[in-house]
Amino acid sequence: MRFPAHREPLCRLKVEITYDEEVLLPPVTRTLLHGYPHAPQAAWRCYPLEEIVAEKLRALLQSRARLRERGWGAGRACRDTYDLWYILSRGMVDASLLPGLLVRKCALRQVTFASAADFLAPELQRVARDEWERQLLPFVPHQLSADQVLDELTDLLATMPLVPGESEERSDAED
Repeated sequence: MRFPAHREPLCRLKVEITYDEEVLLPPVTRTLLHGYPHAPQAAWRCYPLEEIVAEKLRALLQSRARLRERGWGAGRACRDTYDLWYILSRGMVDASLLPGLLVRKCALRQVTFASAADFLAPELQRVARDEWERQLLPFVPHQLSADQVLDELTDLLATMPLVPGESEERSDAED
């Protein structure tokens, strides 16, 4: 990607397009978030954050499966981990939608999970830490450590109802 004020491209931009996956929630209109003082105001229709979170969580399960089957193939785990942390730490997701979305998204790609811990399995955390500096830090405005993000994301996921029926079980336990 190259902006007008730059002589050389700053990074490559990769766009992944899938044709075999249904968008489960209606699109929402969002404004462009940017850090530039004179960037144009723009808005467009996009995936709801809940659907993005469900797909990122599923991507971590797919990475874990590839890693266990082949011993490699989880290189994007650090980016998915960061994206999940960024979205979830801002509290902008309706967590009650996630169990149903996750079940449907995971079924499509034949991956399963039993608890929140499955999304941040030790082998995925190792890959995220190993790839953090090379794959992530050149693109984020603040230099967070992998350990900080993994610890905070682990706490965030532990409080979310991700398994169907989990939110009912939690409310029964609180009564």
